[in-house]
Amino acid sequence: MACAASRRPSGIAWRPSNYRPALSESAGEDNVPIAFIREPQPAAITEYHTLLEKAVAVFGQLPGLQAICQYGSIGNPGISDLDLLLVYEDDAPPSVESWHKRFTERERYLFLHAPAAISNSLFTKITRLTTFPDPQCLAGSVPAIQNPGKSTAGAIAILSALDHSLRLAVAIENQLAIGVIKQRPALCELHSIRHDLGLAGLRDNGAGQRLVAGIEQLRAGWFERDRTERRRQLADLLVQASTVERHILSAITDWAQTSWTGKTPPPAESLQSNLPGISFESSPGALEIQASRLTRWGVSELPGSRLRQIFHSRFGGLTVRLPAPLIAVLAGPPTFLKPDLAETIQSRRELAQRYRSFVERLGGGFGTLQLPPLQAADRR
Repeated sequence: MACAASRRPSGIAWRPSNYRPALSESAGEDNVPIAFIREPQPAAITEYHTLLEKAVAVFGQLPGLQAICQYGSIGNPGISDLDLLLVYEDDAPPSVESWHKRFTERERYLFLHAPAAISNSLFTKITRLTTFPDPQCLAGSVPAIQNPGKSTAGAIAILSALDHSLRLAVAIENQLAIGVIKQRPALCELHSIRHDLGLAGLRDNGAGQRLVAGIEQLRAGWFERDRTERRRQLADLLVQASTVERHILSAITDWAQTSWTGKTPPPAESLQSNLPGISFESSPGALEIQASRLTRWGVSELPGSRLRQIFHSRFGGLTVRLPAPLIAVLAGPPTFLKPDLAETIQSRRELAQRYRSFVERLGGGFGTLQLPPLQAADRR
């Protein structure tokens, strides 16, 4: 099925969260047609187990590798990703070959994303950088994690919720804006909202609870559902998730307000975005996410292929307008925050910088754990 192009007058700015996705081949002025790509493929749990064995054998040969850890779970084979963390010696030599060349296309599908890498010394402070579940060590040995005190851990939990919620909100709005939903990544990203709600202290939020239940039901019965119906449900859940993530970010803004001294932070435009294609601006009021103008787009199937070709022009991406308290917490000078939070944030930023530098030096195409989406422009 080919989706017809949708034309809009040039220069119109519109908010993707204000419309309902349409699954029809064409749509009116208030809707955009939705294309669905990256369809989940059925898989057996034994495939994951076999891949884990291969991963241990392959990664175990890398110079300077100290341990291979798994975090997360495989609750829905075919949809669940494989989360691995490679712990290296601090002075490990750079990788000479990208990790993905060592695995087949099917194996890379099960991974979904690159394994994360971290140095041995940073691993001991991992819970001072982000919230992290107890890792299962598959091979090698890891040093003991130095967990922070209760108050510091509480602040890091909220900061981690801010990092992830902002990234996820942007990812959702981006997919709805251009009308292309990446199904399996979306199912995995939506599944993580339950953690955001918990970290932000909103576990009892009614809309959040309904969303989490809907996501779990869709993931569990994905391969048994009619294709059109499951796609419609996924699109609906993304729209609901957009609202829930805004509630989370609003609650975090209120928390940031209590820790902010009131000094005007640097404008968001002067900060460095770690989200490709996303620009940040300062907002005098609440957080806003707005799509740039979109004049034409279309999706068509390639003959003899499951791939779809995406055509779009003059889609400038998204602009995120941040209120002053969030800017202060994300990337403002620590002196703009009350002392009890300033020290935690400054320490976390220094760890994040060390972590980025290590992964960049290591190379090999490895990923990173969740990091702040904004940083001061003079930092690398």
